[in-house]
Amino acid sequence: MEALVKIKFLGWNYYMKFSLHRYELFLVIIATIGLPISQLEPWSPYFRCVPVLRTPRLIKLSSRLESFIAKIFGPGKKMVLLLAGSLSIILCMAMVSMQLFATDTCEPLSTELKRNHFCDFPRAAMAMFQILTQEDWVDVMNHTSSGTSQPGF
Repeated sequence: MEALVKIKFLGWNYYMKFSLHRYELFLVIIATIGLPISQLEPWSPYFRCVPVLRTPRLIKLSSRLESFIAKIFGPGKKMVLLLAGSLSIILCMAMVSMQLFATDTCEPLSTELKRNHFCDFPRAAMAMFQILTQEDWVDVMNHTSSGTSQPGF
């Protein structure tokens, strides 16, 4: 409705003049077409991202918010370097932790009991990411310390 009202009062040519309005129209079309398609099972994950696509529009509408985001994140190059640096730290720490905490036994990935978080590289990288994001890191610590020869590590 918002897009239709803007087109009605601004006129089609003036409305299409600005990239923000074209982006709004794109979102309206994708959301409208995607509503019945998103009910189909193979397509549902693709149309779940439509609400996320509205975020740049909201940031662009507020000049203060736009300048705040620009000051925090800077250019995209800095963000990519930050992500690459974080990923490299996680991977290096996963290699070191595999050398320190790996044991000979490694359960299959399908089991619910994941006692050894450091028996192979994917599990070690996931454990390092879990520790970095502080999500259930105590579980990783307890399982790792219970598997070492010195409890209370």
